[in-house]
Amino acid sequence: MLTFIFKKFESCIDPFNVKNNIFDQKNVLKVLITLAGKFKLLAFYLFMLGLLCSGCEVFIIHSSGKLVDMISEAGISRAFVAESLKENYAFICIFVSVLFVLRPILRSVNLLTINQSVYSRLSALVRFQLYNETLKNKMVFFDENNPGKITSSIWQAGQAVNEMASLFFQNIWITIAFFIFSFSVMASINLYLFVPILIWMIASFFVAKIYVPRTKKLARESANEAVNVNGTMSDNFNNILTIKLFSGSDVKHKFNRTEMSLKIFIMKSAFYLRAITSAESIMILVSSFIIGSITLLILYLWVSNGISSGEVAVVYSLIFKLEGLFTTLMDQFTALFRAYALFSNSVSTLLNNDKESEGKITFNMIETIEFKNISMKYGDKLVLKNLSFKIKAGEKVGVVGATGCGKSTIFKLLLGLYDYEESGEVLINTYKIKDIDLSCLRKNISYVSQDANFFDETLEYNIKIANNNLGKSDIENIFKKVCLEELFDESTRFHSLLNTKVGNKGATLSGGQLQRLNVARGLIKEHNVLLLDEMTSSLDPNTRFRMMANIRQCFKNKTVVCISHQHDILLEMDRVIFIKNGRVMAEGNHHDLLLSCNDYAQHWESETMKVEQS
Repeated sequence: MLTFIFKKFESCIDPFNVKNNIFDQKNVLKVLITLAGKFKLLAFYLFMLGLLCSGCEVFIIHSSGKLVDMISEAGISRAFVAESLKENYAFICIFVSVLFVLRPILRSVNLLTINQSVYSRLSALVRFQLYNETLKNKMVFFDENNPGKITSSIWQAGQAVNEMASLFFQNIWITIAFFIFSFSVMASINLYLFVPILIWMIASFFVAKIYVPRTKKLARESANEAVNVNGTMSDNFNNILTIKLFSGSDVKHKFNRTEMSLKIFIMKSAFYLRAITSAESIMILVSSFIIGSITLLILYLWVSNGISSGEVAVVYSLIFKLEGLFTTLMDQFTALFRAYALFSNSVSTLLNNDKESEGKITFNMIETIEFKNISMKYGDKLVLKNLSFKIKAGEKVGVVGATGCGKSTIFKLLLGLYDYEESGEVLINTYKIKDIDLSCLRKNISYVSQDANFFDETLEYNIKIANNNLGKSDIENIFKKVCLEELFDESTRFHSLLNTKVGNKGATLSGGQLQRLNVARGLIKEHNVLLLDEMTSSLDPNTRFRMMANIRQCFKNKTVVCISHQHDILLEMDRVIFIKNGRVMAEGNHHDLLLSCNDYAQHWESETMKVEQS
């Protein structure tokens, strides 16, 4: 039964329902309003539960005062007290029902709603959607922000939404509702009590007006530095070898970024906490003055028979309860601002960036690839300058040039990962790349990058991410083609090998093994264009020769574009595009270029000398 109740409340929010997208708006406040609108029924329930819970608390305090008056009026005789209770039987029944039945039910339902419906699912919804929205950013965003900062921003956004929901519905709204009910009860007891309460409310408003904007600004700065600290630490752990080799044991090293980030965070947090302490101190002084004034007023009213003893007890109970709530209310508001600042910082960091184009054109096969007058910058550096070439379906094309001439950049532009100058166009099947559905484009292209990037998962996971329909026999065959038989023998069954963890960045494998695994993943992806970027740079000549002999059949009926400095690979290309200073210097087959282009011949002679020296 209890499990059924839990599951019922936990099903209020589906974190993975795309219809619940809240990040159509980039304005933080509008995002939160959209979120509340998506789950307006749940928000209404929490709103009403807070109202009813506060009403119960005030009712119990008020009723306790009436009980005191009933006992006082009955005198010391137990018989008179019993008679008085009988006369007020209906009131006693209501009081007991609220105290022992309604109050615990309301508070339990409130806890179930906030914990099971909100806490368990809302943060997951925000994180999942923010993650998906972040993936739409252009590669420039990922180049400029380290993974730790991105991950921290996504995670803290979910936490911040949970905190805001809890603070508002569980604390702030309940406090406001309690104040409204208390104000009404005290005004009904005696209108003179209205004056100090009104003064208290006005004073609280002015304190909030002075300190809230300042606290909100400082909270945002503190939250931003918290994200930076997390990002710095994550970046350090990603470069742990550099830290160990160059930092030594001197923790006071001037390049200790973590220490510097923490110092800035501590300074920003100190300013933020000073503002909180100042505001709370003023609130304590104001509340002390108000409580003193109410005490004098109560004494005067009681002496003049303006209020009863029970009402004195009610007023004091409400006043001290309110004082406690008002004291924590400032904490809750500052915590709310801090959570809002964290969420705002995350949204601005992750979403206020250029998105990848969302073209509509799709196709089943890439027939032609054309670069027309393409220029492209990395920062202020012009990498490609009016570069033009055309590749037809089925062609095998080599791309050659000195390091830094823009060879890998060509592949990244072809995949739609980066922007280029408006003076040129990348055309796929004569369509502008910005008009093409990028998921369709990338589905038709398989890219084997120079750097082998793998998840800290099993070999099977890292391979099947390219083609989930592969069987184990298919994977075994491709492993043999790329000469990875060394990973499994008679003593190591292939099934066990596939369940082996690759490790962080492929730490359990050698550089050559990672590169061959990278080639295997590229070959098994369904594609008709294959981009190869120095795919054999980490292999010895014998392994390279065997692997190329095995995979040559995979190039059949494919368009292959290969960046390489290997003589035997370039000989298999129909033509070679020679790039120098960001431009196409010459085109032709390898032998013709050696004879017709002095720059190509000099480049090839230089590369040959490097190979011989190595």
